[in-house]
Amino acid sequence: MKRLFLVLSFFCLNAFADESIDASQAMASDAYFKMGLKSYQEGNNEDAMTKYVKAIDYNKGYAKPYWGIGILLSSQSKWQAAITNFKSGLSQDPQLIPAYDGLGIAYENIGQPYQAILTYLEGYVFAPQFDSCCTRFDLSIINTYEDTIPSEKIIDERLIQVTDLNKNRANQSKVLVTTNESIPDLIQFIRYINCLNQKGFKVYFRPPVEMAQMLTQSTIKTIILDSLDEDEHFDLQIPLSCLPSFFQEEMKQVYTSEPYLLSDRLLKDKMSQLYQSPKFKVGIVWNSTDSPFYSFSIPFEELKPLLDIQGIQFYSLQMGDSGNEMTLSTMIDTSDNLNDWRKRLAVIDSMDLMICVDGAMLQTAAAMGKPVWGLLSKPASWRWMMQGDQSQWYSSVRLFRQTESNKWHPVIQNVKEALNSIVQNKQGQVSTSEEIDYVVFPDNEEYNWD
Repeated sequence: MKRLFLVLSFFCLNAFADESIDASQAMASDAYFKMGLKSYQEGNNEDAMTKYVKAIDYNKGYAKPYWGIGILLSSQSKWQAAITNFKSGLSQDPQLIPAYDGLGIAYENIGQPYQAILTYLEGYVFAPQFDSCCTRFDLSIINTYEDTIPSEKIIDERLIQVTDLNKNRANQSKVLVTTNESIPDLIQFIRYINCLNQKGFKVYFRPPVEMAQMLTQSTIKTIILDSLDEDEHFDLQIPLSCLPSFFQEEMKQVYTSEPYLLSDRLLKDKMSQLYQSPKFKVGIVWNSTDSPFYSFSIPFEELKPLLDIQGIQFYSLQMGDSGNEMTLSTMIDTSDNLNDWRKRLAVIDSMDLMICVDGAMLQTAAAMGKPVWGLLSKPASWRWMMQGDQSQWYSSVRLFRQTESNKWHPVIQNVKEALNSIVQNKQGQVSTSEEIDYVVFPDNEEYNWD
């Protein structure tokens, strides 16, 4: 939520910064931009473009419509035109941070990785509280183009202290890992804390309050801090999302590592009893609020072709108000057991398969090593790259991608075919690379289920 609020702040403030135009023009320009953004999110690209152009007509110095056009063109793989518009927006407002993100992605797609790196770093300089530019810099570019980028270009002065990693191995130096990441990013990157442990560092980590409980059910070895003591001394301080660039030799091992979020066996058994079915059990999440810009969510109506498949019992793992959409379907609601992290992990683990749009639930299931199918919009989040049905991060993930922005019908049809194949083959499970261990946490025998 913090990241969402910060991003939206850029689009709610300074709408009338250009004093050379009157207030009515500025208001009209901002209104057309917002209408264009709404049209884009609803999948009406033609109307969105019309509204964005109208916004620029009213105020050529207003940066956000250029960003909107850049995002729209990116979704159509018109990268050069997108670059032109992102640049136009940044020339009007150099602090339009999401434009750096979009511009860097466009540079990646036209084969200019080094220019993309510089773009991501420039965005980070203006707003270090935004993790996206930093994480794209660290992972997507370095991992893809590591043989073409001079190694001395990878480290910049904002992280110069981290070069001490090579000087302080195995001496129990105290490292404070900081985070401003969204929950999906945090779930993805916490695995790197164990790389610090392996080098002999004593790691301290202060996660968001809602994540602390989840970390108690993981293989991540760290001292969790509720608060920071001003008198506490740390030898190093490192942003979580910047760890991967300093552990490149461990990257392949990390990608293929065992699951690091664990289900409690007692809770898992109780959830399996609560949601038992002789049919193949599929948990599904169709709505995501992790991005205010990209259409990660799927209208519930689009899912209906799946719900008619014989031999499958669907369970909604949807949190929030959107869970009410499935009231009239045969889907079973599990939302009562999702607000607590330990229960949430157990519910996920009681399923045979998870199907999720991009977001925290997809990351959680993947980090548990559960078979999970990710339904990806176009453009997809950077972590899933631009193509392919496999993830370099998680071995149990299968990806189903949009081929055209905001068009979910072909994706759902592909998922339906894959599910029908499972039923026809009478497979009682979806195979993963290995069996998953469970753990029993001592306090769970007295866990309050009321």
